[in-house]
Amino acid sequence: MQRNVKQATLTVNGSLTDFWGISEPSSTTSIQFELSPSVKDQVESQGIPHTAVHVLEINGASKPWSHNLCDGDVISLYPYDNTTKCAPIFLQPERFIADVHLGKLANTLRMLGFDTSFDSDWDDDEIIERSNSEQRMILTRDLGLLKNGASCYGYWIRSTDPDKQITELFNRFELSSSVAPFTRCMKCNGLLTKVEKETVQEKVPPKVQEWHSDYWQCTNCKQVYWQGSHFKDLQQKVDNLLDNTS
Repeated sequence: MQRNVKQATLTVNGSLTDFWGISEPSSTTSIQFELSPSVKDQVESQGIPHTAVHVLEINGASKPWSHNLCDGDVISLYPYDNTTKCAPIFLQPERFIADVHLGKLANTLRMLGFDTSFDSDWDDDEIIERSNSEQRMILTRDLGLLKNGASCYGYWIRSTDPDKQITELFNRFELSSSVAPFTRCMKCNGLLTKVEKETVQEKVPPKVQEWHSDYWQCTNCKQVYWQGSHFKDLQQKVDNLLDNTS
């Protein structure tokens, strides 16, 4: 039986070309297919997750991801960026959730005061459920997680270097105005509040109490913090990060 092979043209624009490993304003390829597959399946087979696409056009008209392709269709994809009108979470997310491979990035975000959920035991389904129910932007280097049909919000981290990853996030999202260093628990992501020494004495080593009078406690897990010898190093790291992202 003769195969009825059809063809569509796919053009990706802006930062979506990153998924093809090129640095061009736009790039075009041809897609061959049979029958009438959904545009989502065909686009994602080319390495572009639906969560990265703000506008999907077919033959110049906006279409849903469930649209079935026809022979000769022209597909155009446009990313989220600061020049487009979209939901705030895609421009300035208030909450993040990081996958198992981004623990260092999660810690850095918490250090800077960003609400960041992370648990190395969570699988993809748990991450997606929490992302959707809590309006959290998924941070991952796993394209499969972002291609999952249940995913609504997600960003593919390009860099493998944790320090470069935070700079990348600041370049992608409007985060500078939301920085609040040392206001979140590095252990559980809870908010910190200043407390009297007398209320946390049993949690603080006697030697520490001799040198420090200011303490903060996590409102969630009750972890106690003070500005110990390592604090200057952490403050310098924060200053360097902010200098690199300003």
